[in-house]
Amino acid sequence: MIIETLARHTHLVRNLTLSLLVFTILNVHAQDEEANSAEELSDKNASFVQERMDSFKFDDKFKAVTLNDALEQGLRENFGQQIRNFENTQLELNWMDTDTEFWYPTISLTLSSSTQRIGTIRDGDTEPVQSSDLPAGTVSLNIEDYTVFNWGKDYLAYLNAKETYQRSKQQLDEKKRDLRHEIVKAYFETIFYHQVENIKRVQLRHASFLYSMNREKVTLKKVTKREYYQARSEYLRSQNEFYEARLNSSKSDEALAKLLKDPAGTRYIFREKLNYLPIKTTLEEATRISIKTNSSVRDAVVDLHKANRSLDIVNRENLPLPKFTMNLGAYTHSFGRQTWATRYGTGATAGANDTDIELVATVNATWTISGAGGIFNSRKTKLSSIDKLISQKKLDYAKFNAQSDVRSYYHGLEQLQNEMKVLGARTVSLQKMFDTALEDYLNKRGDFQDFRQSLIEMTEADVLYEYTKYRHLEEKVNLANTMGLEDFPGENFEDLAVKEKGK
Repeated sequence: MIIETLARHTHLVRNLTLSLLVFTILNVHAQDEEANSAEELSDKNASFVQERMDSFKFDDKFKAVTLNDALEQGLRENFGQQIRNFENTQLELNWMDTDTEFWYPTISLTLSSSTQRIGTIRDGDTEPVQSSDLPAGTVSLNIEDYTVFNWGKDYLAYLNAKETYQRSKQQLDEKKRDLRHEIVKAYFETIFYHQVENIKRVQLRHASFLYSMNREKVTLKKVTKREYYQARSEYLRSQNEFYEARLNSSKSDEALAKLLKDPAGTRYIFREKLNYLPIKTTLEEATRISIKTNSSVRDAVVDLHKANRSLDIVNRENLPLPKFTMNLGAYTHSFGRQTWATRYGTGATAGANDTDIELVATVNATWTISGAGGIFNSRKTKLSSIDKLISQKKLDYAKFNAQSDVRSYYHGLEQLQNEMKVLGARTVSLQKMFDTALEDYLNKRGDFQDFRQSLIEMTEADVLYEYTKYRHLEEKVNLANTMGLEDFPGENFEDLAVKEKGK
């Protein structure tokens, strides 16, 4: 009996010893795995820090810029604006030709010489007929025929050319205004992406802190492996979002540099932020202004004016109206071996009266009986009338579109302003919720998922707040552009850039 009892105890001790040995081996293996994982993650974390340090190279071009600096440089250095400056000069020169040609007679100086012998290259066998070795020819000051009265047809064409010139000048100014608006939007868009990068950096800092803390605690068995890998996953997710935000920030820098004609690769440093200001202009005022100064409306108004004048010209050309002109002649100086004289002549009459200046009338009218244009130019007149009707409809359409666009942008602004009120309160609330969740988790009163959710919501709300603020600015700029204005009455886009505290 005693022997059986001892054998049973010996077997029990042997099993217990074997169990303790297996447990010890498994525990050591688990600790080795945890140590290896911690070491591996520590290397990755070090690699991440190194990448962040290497992201700014010594040859990167950093430039501090303000909105006023960007506008001044962009309007001066932008390639498109420089081309428009040359086009403006071309318009002025062409208009000077048109204006001078209408109001004044064309006066030209002409020099014409006959053949003059310079030398003989080869003597022929026959008696040569040599050219004169003295210069001979004429110098004349010609004054072309001047139209005194043409029943307003020339004047109507002149007014069409004048209005086209004035509208072309306005279009160049409008393109300059569009560039200014584009710079304003690009400037604040770049600030927005820089702010998103900073927001994602803060998120990464929080995730990195908890990841580092749990990496140390997991080796001491103060947190579970699940919490450790949750922290690791959140850290890697935040790292990916930060890289994406930094890429978008770099792209926005390039877009702004392209507008400002800065070297490629320029990274901007901002000491200003976008100041959110609700719109003060009423919808009624915006609509009233847009139907007068909208670019498309202005184009349609000019086209309608030109169509009216063109119809008047067609109607007057269909009448046998005389054209009154004067032939002002020319001063001609002849020179040569036996000639040296200056005379004035008009060529209006022959003989002794060729110096008379006469006012003459001519009638040149053509009416189609059959063929293109219709009988007595009826189809030509009808086409001109239809052009006028089309121009009127285009004007009505342009005004309708302008009013519709103004309403769309304005209602969008009102919606964004309502969102800003909610987001302002939401970001404050989420910041407090995150602080509470972080404190609870550090004091082991909360779950990691609560902390993670509060971090994500706080980050997304901060990004949404900045995005909504930028969208509000973008809609204001689009509304001003639709109204045909550089700035709203009593407001200035430059005032939206305010100095950031601590910078």
